[in-house]
Amino acid sequence: MNQQLLEVKRERFHLLNPNIYILQGTFPKEYEVEAYLDSVRIEARMEDWETTSALERFKEWELLNGRKVTVYVDLPDNLKEFSKLKIMAVLEGDRQTWFTISVRELLARQGKPQYYMEEERVNVKEKTCQLRGWAVAQQRVAVKVFDENKTPVSCSIQMTNRVDVTEMYKECQVEEKCGFFIQLEQIQSKKLYLVFWTPEAKAVHVVSLQPAVILKNKVEKYRKKGMSYLKTHGARALAVKAFHKLTTVKERPVDYQKWLPKHLPSSAELERQRKTKFSLTPKISIVVPLYKTDREYLRQLIESVQAQTYSNWELCLSDGSGANSPLEQVLKERKIPYHAYTTKYYRHATELADQICSKPGKINLVVVGGDGTVNEVLNGMHDFDRVTFGCIPSGSANDFARGFGLAGTPREILERMLDAKEEEYLDFGQVTYGEEGLTRRFIVSSGVGVDADVCRQALDAPIKKVLNRFHLGQLTYVVLTVKTLFTMPLMDAEVRAENGTIYRQKKAIFIAAMNFPYEGGGVPMAPKASAFDGKLSCCCVHDIPRLLCFFLLPVLCLGKHTRLRGFDIIESRKLEVTLKSPAVVHADGEDCGDQKKLCFEAVSGQLRVKKI
Repeated sequence: MNQQLLEVKRERFHLLNPNIYILQGTFPKEYEVEAYLDSVRIEARMEDWETTSALERFKEWELLNGRKVTVYVDLPDNLKEFSKLKIMAVLEGDRQTWFTISVRELLARQGKPQYYMEEERVNVKEKTCQLRGWAVAQQRVAVKVFDENKTPVSCSIQMTNRVDVTEMYKECQVEEKCGFFIQLEQIQSKKLYLVFWTPEAKAVHVVSLQPAVILKNKVEKYRKKGMSYLKTHGARALAVKAFHKLTTVKERPVDYQKWLPKHLPSSAELERQRKTKFSLTPKISIVVPLYKTDREYLRQLIESVQAQTYSNWELCLSDGSGANSPLEQVLKERKIPYHAYTTKYYRHATELADQICSKPGKINLVVVGGDGTVNEVLNGMHDFDRVTFGCIPSGSANDFARGFGLAGTPREILERMLDAKEEEYLDFGQVTYGEEGLTRRFIVSSGVGVDADVCRQALDAPIKKVLNRFHLGQLTYVVLTVKTLFTMPLMDAEVRAENGTIYRQKKAIFIAAMNFPYEGGGVPMAPKASAFDGKLSCCCVHDIPRLLCFFLLPVLCLGKHTRLRGFDIIESRKLEVTLKSPAVVHADGEDCGDQKKLCFEAVSGQLRVKKI
């Protein structure tokens, strides 16, 4: 009979319920599972682990001889009152420790993006570093690197498809491009902070670049693994596992840097690809934002695209460099035709969008800008069945990007956009106002009251320009909101939903019709708002003293306001609002004047976008 190697192969938190801890591995046959926090028994259940990935199915499980299981442990809300989690395998009088972990480690990971580091390769002499792994959460995870002074580090971050990881998470769909490969050169810092970020939380992994610390960490890592395995399974099992590791060195994954030179296509293969004819040859639009890009890098970019074996492509370069841009000269040198559109005045983007959408054929329209620019473009678009819309956020609030899940750098977003094979359709909103029945579309929100007044002030507020220099533009809306709360007059309003229900709002502070959850630089006015349900979620705040409003701002920013008195969320396809006195109205922050009557409507499934 082969020696059993009983171990936990994976352990993680449930993505949708952070109080469920999941472990997968091999468990003693016929044994039952019991879980304890210190000496207190807690709920744990076990089921067979059915592996679906080819990688797992073809592993040598015959060496493990135990039962492959998934164990679910229900952690209590008062977890921090305990010190250690222990999971036991129990059969009559025999009790074996299967897994232990400190509560401190659990709390450090609970509710945060989950990540795994597969490679940390540091070359101290050449001052280079390669990092490889994966990260997932309910939302798309952005990966960023900072030096020891918490300053962003310029580096190459490549996101890759990880089918093996997505198959692990059965409870919800995670981003396929959850793998990352990071390459850094000329590193001056003694340590790096690898940050895995979502709008809800972040996790930080520290990478040391000092030889002594690297060696110490490596020794400590193997010591902990060895001691843990020895304690759980005994000396014999440890010897068997060590023997297995040593005898399967050649079967381990091949280093990509060694694999790549042996598998590059030959000149003959490239020529064969160029001569290949497809029945369908769609035009591939490669959109690249530029800002004072180094001329040599730009040359290499263009030559790389020109070297592709697929011929039906166009390279779209969006340049924000101003008068001294190297773009035009280089494009002329390379004899590449191009179209550049730069906004020059207020609502110029609307005119440009109208011109672009008037061209024949299918159109890919990508906006590089903030919510205001997106709104201008949306109001110039027409013939929606021919236009695919995209956005690379570069504004101060970026609430459309936040609500749609466009996390990451412009380059990362662009790469996902170019790689996307599927499309989906978003709702947008429309507000009708004034005696003439004027209309304006909105993608994020439209509202009346304090949020509209803040948007009006933010258009030319000096503090916004100052904060934008430090990448703190979102704080503009917080500062102006506090100021406006104590100065603007309150409203008496009547809101009529499409089903005829009337909501009378006394001393209303604002009424915001939301297509996405966030406005004002990340404030979740309507946390459950969706651009896919054909409805608007209207957040109404009323009958709350001004001073109390000030203290409730943190609650609003955390999205915990929906059940409080004075906060109403009304869901409806159409909402008619009548005010006793005129008040400021906005659509995605764009000023619509002072109005007494207005109507918000959801326009369902009109805006085609890449599913990224």
